[in-house]
Amino acid sequence: METGEITVFAALDVRKGETVEFKIVFRNTGTMAVSAKAILTITDSVGNPVKTFESISETVNPGEEHLFTFQWDTNEASSGHYIAKANVQYDGKRTPEKTAVFDVLPETPNIILYAAIAAVSITVLGVVILTMKRRRAL
Repeated sequence: METGEITVFAALDVRKGETVEFKIVFRNTGTMAVSAKAILTITDSVGNPVKTFESISETVNPGEEHLFTFQWDTNEASSGHYIAKANVQYDGKRTPEKTAVFDVLPETPNIILYAAIAAVSITVLGVVILTMKRRRAL
């Protein structure tokens, strides 16, 4: 009898605008090669569907592991908690579902942009002060 299992499934927290990478490792614990495809579903914290991924079918030989990778760009996502669920379908069977919980954190302020705005503001303020001093001196 052919069996399989997910040995690795995880998701790390990211900042809004970054890409979350999901890695699903499927091991064929049976005695025959199987045709396997991974399915990944992302929902928000209350269970509303956000994104679903499905891989192409891959042949996995007995005793081998296969890595399925999915990437989700969070540019359009809201910051908050998300739930990812994965399973692998193989030869009419399905692995037990694995769950990973992760956060999309608020964007990090662009410190370089803020520093540039501050530098320009200080320069403009300096020019205004020098201009005012010159006008008073006349």
